[in-house]
Amino acid sequence: MGEMPPSTKVTHMFGVLLSRACVASMALTVAGAAVAQDIEDSTVTASNGVLVSIKTIARANRREIYSPMVEGDSTDIYAGRIDIGGAAGALFLQGSAYYRGRAHLYDRAEFLDGDLAVFKRGPVMVRECIPKPDAPQPDCLWSEDFTVTVTPDEVAHHSNDGMLEVELSGGPTLEKTKLSIPVDHIYAVVEVANAH
Repeated sequence: MGEMPPSTKVTHMFGVLLSRACVASMALTVAGAAVAQDIEDSTVTASNGVLVSIKTIARANRREIYSPMVEGDSTDIYAGRIDIGGAAGALFLQGSAYYRGRAHLYDRAEFLDGDLAVFKRGPVMVRECIPKPDAPQPDCLWSEDFTVTVTPDEVAHHSNDGMLEVELSGGPTLEKTKLSIPVDHIYAVVEVANAH
């Protein structure tokens, strides 16, 4: 057999590269589809009428159960529970507080009667800053994420008129932010999590 002309060699090499690229692309597509099939999102209506979201991640043996987001004037909050390996996770309230000025850096949460709640601060971010010509610093909008772990007994004990209220405070500014969520949202998460 004779040697291929240069133009045929280039065409042949291009064909081999293209076919390998197609095989690699198909493999990535199949792998992506497998991962997508590994995650299932669904919704369930609890007996009290609250629509609860469930994310099941089969590969991690993990279920995430969330209430709807409640948007306040300066906060977003929802209830949730994450179960892993069949073990029930802690019930929590999670969300963000929004404010202007300096970073609040909340370091505690308490129920309205003064009892402390288990609190964890998440990321603190600057959302936007508006320069002010007559001020040394710009006027900035901040967001501060939080998680407050609660028990069903705490919810029952500290709720008032169908709402659970928690106050975030502390940090260098000593600012306070009140969070409110309907207890029906919390009970819906517990009910759906325990039933599935």
